[in-house]
Amino acid sequence: MSCCTNTYNLGCYNSCSVLSFGESTITGTVTGVFTFGNITTPQSISATEGEPLVFDLSKLNENATHTFQLYNSSGNKITQTIDDVVYDCFSVTTLIFGGTVDNGTVVNSSDVYSITIIGDGTDSYYSVSLVGATILFVTTDSAVRIPTDYSLNNGTLTFISAIDTDTVIQIIYK
Repeated sequence: MSCCTNTYNLGCYNSCSVLSFGESTITGTVTGVFTFGNITTPQSISATEGEPLVFDLSKLNENATHTFQLYNSSGNKITQTIDDVVYDCFSVTTLIFGGTVDNGTVVNSSDVYSITIIGDGTDSYYSVSLVGATILFVTTDSAVRIPTDYSLNNGTLTFISAIDTDTVIQIIYK
C-alpha cells in the first residue's frame, strides 16, 4: 500500500450500514484496503464501470476513522475524481447507532443522532428534532450528499432540487 497524496473525507456512517460512493472506473474486482491504526482490512467487491462502489462497513471496527485506498485485480491503485479533483485515498468514520423517536430512526451515541425520512417528491423536509441542530452529514438512498446540496433553517432541511418519492433520506446531526 502506497502513501496517500490526496484524501477525500466521506463522512460518518452507521457501522452496520454500507458505504456507497463514487463511480467505478472498471468492471471487475475492486479491493478497498481499509486502515485503522495498525489494523488493515482488505475488502474485495465486484464493481461495474459507471456504478457506485459499495463496501460493507460492518466488517470494520466501530467508532473509528478508517483511511482506505482502492486497487484493481492487478494491484494497481484506482483513483476517483470528485469535483475535478483526483483523490487516491478516502476516509470514513463508523459510528454505533440505535433507538427510535420522532418520525424516523433517532440514535444517541455521544449526542449524535440520526433521522430517516422517506422522500415525497419535494425539496423541503421539516423535523422538530432538527430545530437548532448541526448537520454532520446527509445521504439519499445511501449516497452521501455534499453540504452545498442542502441547507438547514429552523428545522427545515431544503435540498437544491426535489427528492424523488420513496427515496430514503438519512440525516446525521448533533
